[in-house]
Amino acid sequence: SDTLINGPAAVVLEVYKNGVIAKDGRLKVGDQIRDCNSIAINKDMTYERMCMTIKVKAPKIKMNVYRPDPVQYEEIEVELTK
Repeated sequence: SDTLINGPAAVVLEVYKNGVIAKDGRLKVGDQIRDCNSIAINKDMTYERMCMTIKVKAPKIKMNVYRPDPVQYEEIEVELTK
C-alpha cells in the first residue's frame, strides 16, 4: 500500500542492488522516511527539495523511518562511503 500512515514521508520504492542502502541493509522497499538529519519531509516540499534533503553529502545521515508492515518505527544512522 502507498498510504502514508504516519503523515508526509518519502517512500522507498526501490533499493539498488549495489547501492549504499542495499549494502547497509536496513532500509526496505515501502519504508517511509519521515526526516533526514532533523529536516522533516513535509507535504509542501517539492520533489527536488526532498531529494536534496535525503541525498545530503555527509559522512553520516540520521533518518527517522516508519515501516508500515510489520509496524515498526526506528531511527537509523547510515554512514556513506565512496
